[in-house]
Amino acid sequence: MARVSIAPKIHSIIKPRLPLLVILLGRIGIALAGVVTVKVSTVLLQPDQLGSISQLNSLVNLFNMTLVIPVTHYITRGFLDWYDMRSLAKHTREYISYIFVVAFAAMVLSGILQWQVDIVKGFSISAVMLLVFVNLFAQPVNAFCTTGFNLFGERKKNVFITNLVAWSSLGISVLWFLSNRSNLSWSLGQVSGFLAGSISFFFIWKRIQKHDVVNIPQYEHRISFTRKAVFAFSWPILFTSGLWWVQTQSYRFILEKIQGLSTVGLFATAYALAAMPIMLYESIVTQYLEPTFFGELKNQGKDGQVKAWNKYAFLYLPGMAIVGAYIAFATPFLARIFLGEQYRDMAIKITGWAALIESMRSAGGMMFQLGMAKVDNRMAIIPAVAGAILAPVGVGFLGSIKPVEGTIAGLFIAGFVVLIVNVIFSFRVLPVTWPLRRILYGLLISSPVFAFLGACYYFNSTPSFLFSFCVLTISAIAVGGILAIVLLGKGEKTGSRV
Repeated sequence: MARVSIAPKIHSIIKPRLPLLVILLGRIGIALAGVVTVKVSTVLLQPDQLGSISQLNSLVNLFNMTLVIPVTHYITRGFLDWYDMRSLAKHTREYISYIFVVAFAAMVLSGILQWQVDIVKGFSISAVMLLVFVNLFAQPVNAFCTTGFNLFGERKKNVFITNLVAWSSLGISVLWFLSNRSNLSWSLGQVSGFLAGSISFFFIWKRIQKHDVVNIPQYEHRISFTRKAVFAFSWPILFTSGLWWVQTQSYRFILEKIQGLSTVGLFATAYALAAMPIMLYESIVTQYLEPTFFGELKNQGKDGQVKAWNKYAFLYLPGMAIVGAYIAFATPFLARIFLGEQYRDMAIKITGWAALIESMRSAGGMMFQLGMAKVDNRMAIIPAVAGAILAPVGVGFLGSIKPVEGTIAGLFIAGFVVLIVNVIFSFRVLPVTWPLRRILYGLLISSPVFAFLGACYYFNSTPSFLFSFCVLTISAIAVGGILAIVLLGKGEKTGSRV
């Protein structure tokens, strides 16, 4: 009797999922680095130090989101097209030159702001200028490289570089801070990781330069790289990014005026406990889906854009809802494991709400993907305006009544309204389908996990480290299995126009 090998069958099952497995393993490494970073920072640094660093990060994010990211997104959108057309090397040189000019201009402007209004507490003028310049140059270079490796399908290089940045940032920060316990030491350690990761540019540059096409294809829907085209694509993103910064980051400066820098540090750290896992999910899933998404958008008109977006949303949104709900229910145990003792009470108050706010923010981000599909992001302006008005007004008014509870309430109201407006506007842009039924299905099959977490906290409201570790391990395994079912689901039309 002939022996039948099962190896080919196993290979056929594993091979299609290998990219996701590689990404997952890489992101687990980054997640561990993030977890250790949060734990170490909340043990080593005082709340006022973390509050100061969070303000510095907000300033960097403002420049990054308004001046760098809009152009970066255009580069990402045209990356594969330009590679096929043998013009990517030229456009890469232009992009790097632009990044340098922006970093230098931001350095000068931040120095003036620090000199005149002391915008970032706890840092000297020269320190702010140095950190702004290095962050704004090294971060985009790293992002270009990791995105390029991902779009080329070189997942292992992407995983290596991103983990190198995460772990080297942590290690250098700890070493420098222990030698000199200052805000500057910790922040310099963080940017050093990005400098280490910038080495990857030489590898991707070599790949780009070696590419040679004898017959350059001409696409009907080709992406041009001209100042006019880049500006037409980027100005809505620049505008909405600035407004989004007001919605999501301005509270750090408003709350500091209301309650002080220590409260900002406590609040921002507790908020990050929810934001980090959600951003981890985003990075894993977008890294997995974007090569296919952008590949399916090449040379596509309206029908192809709708199909590509529907497929992306069908796989992305249900998992996002599950992760957000899981964090909200798991907050007490996450705080016990990952935060220093003086930060835990704040986490119990706001992290669950922060998980809901971040989930709404991430879901609303699908509007950006719609803009990427159409190469037109003007539709995101009105939702961004709503958020930029509601968030600071809500935080300022409600925060003046109850600083912590009022701040989280103001952010929640803004996030909810922005999500609703995004959904309404998406239907006006393209006849897309939001997978509402698929989202409800994901939450339904996850409900036993949420009930388990709720029961554990009800019967043990002051969990020990060991108990929290066991609860999180069991629940995370269960949620991981559910996410695998959702992400590997078939079809793209299971949805509801909400």
